[in-house]
Amino acid sequence: MKNLEITVKVNWSFEKLNEYLLSNDFKIVDKYDLYDRYMINKDLDITNMKDLDILDKCILARKIGDSKKCLTYKSKKYDKNENIINQSKVDCIVENLDAAIKFMKSIGYKVLFKIYDKLTVYSNGNIEICVQNVNDKYLMIEMENTSDKTKNHHYDNIEDMIRDFDKIGIDYDKSNYFVKKAQIILNEVR
Repeated sequence: MKNLEITVKVNWSFEKLNEYLLSNDFKIVDKYDLYDRYMINKDLDITNMKDLDILDKCILARKIGDSKKCLTYKSKKYDKNENIINQSKVDCIVENLDAAIKFMKSIGYKVLFKIYDKLTVYSNGNIEICVQNVNDKYLMIEMENTSDKTKNHHYDNIEDMIRDFDKIGIDYDKSNYFVKKAQIILNEVR
């Protein structure tokens, strides 16, 4: 099955969103921090490259909670409107992330930018959403077509995901269902 997801920007504060979800049959099912360092070859001239082409060249030095450390490569395919139509990722688990970063730097990579996410996963037993507080600046929600917590429910298309997401009643930017946090942060440092 194809991995599908939507990501939207929320117009509420985290406090308001959290209160709304908890009072509407959602429960917190997981909470963790995600710290990504986007690394790119220091010899690559990104001056005239498109944002998504730059991100495609990045390796993430990633720490998930207190338990998982890895180097991650994400591959995403986009339509003409930069909507994600397919994606995959490969993780290389490492014991020592600082040593992995040192290794990447020794083979010519540098840290381009950093993203620190505070993630809170909510579920109502049918729908699971992941609220992302990105760099304490942006509030986003990601929803995937399948989930570990709601294995009995999956989506075959984006339209059904959006329909069910809309039913939750959250105030969010409906102009973009494929918000790319990395693209936003990249543009802050460019």
